[in-house]
Amino acid sequence: MYCFRSHHLSLADHCRIVWAGPAGRKRNGGIKPFKDMTVPELKIECAARELDVDERLMRKELQQNLRDHIKGVR
Repeated sequence: MYCFRSHHLSLADHCRIVWAGPAGRKRNGGIKPFKDMTVPELKIECAARELDVDERLMRKELQQNLRDHIKGVR
């Protein structure tokens, strides 16, 4: 049921989501531009996407916020 209700994303939509942040524009050499990012890179990426960038958040929480926002798009 979830698949039938979900919105289909085109290739242009995928590109728009990835290129919305600085890591997607800078890391154009692979299919996983958000893998192995450092904490400062994660904070910059989350701030560019207007996500929560609290100073108390650790790497795992920042990665989870970004992962929830991009929803598996590569």
